[in-house]
Amino acid sequence: MLFAYPSSTQVGRVLPKNKIFKNVVPSVRQRELLTQQVEKITWAHKLAPDTLNIKANNDLPEIQVFHLRLKPQVEGVHESLLEYLDKAIPSALIFEVYSSAGIQTVACLKQLNQNGTVKCSPYLYGDVLSSEAERQALPVSRDFAHLQQQLLVTLLPYPLQAGESLSDAIERNQAVNKLAKDIQQLEKHLLNKSMQFNKRVELNQTLKNAKQTLMAKSMGQLNDMSNVQ
Repeated sequence: MLFAYPSSTQVGRVLPKNKIFKNVVPSVRQRELLTQQVEKITWAHKLAPDTLNIKANNDLPEIQVFHLRLKPQVEGVHESLLEYLDKAIPSALIFEVYSSAGIQTVACLKQLNQNGTVKCSPYLYGDVLSSEAERQALPVSRDFAHLQQQLLVTLLPYPLQAGESLSDAIERNQAVNKLAKDIQQLEKHLLNKSMQFNKRVELNQTLKNAKQTLMAKSMGQLNDMSNVQ
């Protein structure tokens, strides 16, 4: 999903890469990725009390929307580069990644530690959409923490459940994704026709348990995967 950010929030300022380097020095690999993958970084929108009719929040005073224009033939941005930008810029960030494939929204839930360091949650990726895709109006929000949650939940593969925090939902989604990969591996092992009968029975039971757990966790019904062997 792409959002239609109000004209009052528009900044449209290109950020020189060397200016970002002054905030946090990138690793050699991050500098290489920035050179190899990103053509231009644009500070597209500033979501703040003075640009939106939303009151300030002590924990999250504003949100910035960055456009990352990738170089030709580059269809995706490396996650370590996103993490570098999140750590170099203290505000909450929403990335819109522009490539030949289309536009993809990417973001994480960022936590500022007491020592000034930044911790990023696993990244959430929206669908790659056409540049002609219709944009949706921003959701009505009581403050910027609420707005951030409403923006990020649209990127969750499995919806936020009643009473579930956003951080818990992200963790659950990661667990579901890992379990889905485990299921693929189990199904691959079962294609081995030379497998002993008792081993096949055991793997089939493990696969059945895993699929049941996957269904339950995707709906937020389990807090652990203890029944998966």
